[in-house]
Amino acid sequence: MKIFWTYFYLEWKKSIQILGKSLLGLLLLVCLLIVGVVAISNFFLEAQTFNKVQVAVVIPEEETLVRQAADFATAMESVESICQLHYCSEKEAWKGIEEGEVQAIIDIPENFYADVYSGINTPALLYLPAESDLNTQIFCELLSQAVSLLQHSEAGVYAALAAERVWEAGMDRASMGDFLAKEYALELLKREKVFDENVLSATGELKTEEYYLTAALLLILLISGLLFGFLYQPKNRAVEDKLVMYGLKAKKVALVKILTMTVLLWLEALCIYLAVWGVFHLTGWQGLPFQMEVIPGLGLISLAMGAWLHLWFSLGGKTVQSTVMILGINLLMILCCGLLIPVAYFPEGLAAAGKVLPLYYWSSYLQGIMFIGGAGGQELFILLQIAVCTGLGAFVYEKIR
Repeated sequence: MKIFWTYFYLEWKKSIQILGKSLLGLLLLVCLLIVGVVAISNFFLEAQTFNKVQVAVVIPEEETLVRQAADFATAMESVESICQLHYCSEKEAWKGIEEGEVQAIIDIPENFYADVYSGINTPALLYLPAESDLNTQIFCELLSQAVSLLQHSEAGVYAALAAERVWEAGMDRASMGDFLAKEYALELLKREKVFDENVLSATGELKTEEYYLTAALLLILLISGLLFGFLYQPKNRAVEDKLVMYGLKAKKVALVKILTMTVLLWLEALCIYLAVWGVFHLTGWQGLPFQMEVIPGLGLISLAMGAWLHLWFSLGGKTVQSTVMILGINLLMILCCGLLIPVAYFPEGLAAAGKVLPLYYWSSYLQGIMFIGGAGGQELFILLQIAVCTGLGAFVYEKIR
């Protein structure tokens, strides 16, 4: 056992020296990844943004009650989230739509409120450009639904007033009309309570910046793992053959290499996590809370990566070929598992294929412990992957000697 730990110490020390020489390259890599992650994050944030529709509303000066009703509607969350109303003259409205500053015009005719109150269905006019974008089309659809609600309410009031002509009511006709209109209005105001508020996002429960923060960390670890190719250089075979003579079998040598990569990857991941958390803490951004379970969690991810790297380094044989092979495999995993582009944007078949790769479980596990508060059972799949990769890696490494 003493030989095992002595060999582990020597390999770990040699790895520290070699990785130290690559420190500048790693720092440059981190900077490039941060820039790339920020760029991709901003792209998807802009893609998910619903630009409010700018609507010009033409209301005659004497229609003060109509303007009050419009102000009330504008303050509602459901209206405020999709459009922004601008009161202006008819001339200003048409100028705005011609210049593209306005996407729709609502023209309220004179005596509109008086006509509605007296039962005359004087319509308000909606003007749209010949070619409307998707946001404007959504606004028109929602507006038509709102008009439909009002029409049904109006029909209900008229039906009740018609019934009043046949059966006597306890209040006069004018009071009944006001009462029914008020009741319908109160019910309309409750409509938002009928629905549950659910936010659907391509990044699931995470915010976009949280999603890409975990992606950047995994990318750094994956690329850093390529530097461990020196552990498998042919010149190390003589030392390993000598160790076999002293009783350190090939499987134990393989285990030393896995542990060496695990410890260094874990230290690297921990330093990055603490550094990012420290920067965010000093700047006051609460997007990365400090979680104690992240520390052993990063160790589990590092062990999984160490076992994964050892398997493919062993299969690759010579250093150059194995490094190129692992780079290609990692790039394939990154693309298929939705690390850079969320799987919600993938075809169904490709999304399903990505879920069988280890990186999918590493990413889900890391997101869970860092931001959601739980791994959701992903650690079981990771432990299974560690067992399979460690066993296969040790077997392959022994056979290729």
